[in-house]
Amino acid sequence: MTVHVKCRGGERVNRDHGETCDLCPLGTFNSANVPDQQNCGSCPAGSYTSFLGSTVCIPCPADTYSDYAGAHVCTPCPVNKRSASGSDDESDCKCDIGFVRLSDGSCRPCSLDRQ
Repeated sequence: MTVHVKCRGGERVNRDHGETCDLCPLGTFNSANVPDQQNCGSCPAGSYTSFLGSTVCIPCPADTYSDYAGAHVCTPCPVNKRSASGSDDESDCKCDIGFVRLSDGSCRPCSLDRQ
């Protein structure tokens, strides 16, 4: 006799037993409306989930980014740089207002001295 288990959103069928459900791991999710709940999907780059059993991924907050799928945290932009919410690459972090980009990629304050 085959036992079919319907898991709730944020869960997947236990791979060892098949008769119980496990919470989706960090960095993954499973929508409450997904009929095949054998697997949890990885959060795409630019988003994350930092808790077990997530049903959705959260866009990375402004001034952070995530450049890989399955993130459970977003990486802060380097010093004096900012990015929009949902950024998926460090190159999305641009120099803040009042700063200029140097050849090494860092940002320094604009000079007011025009001698």
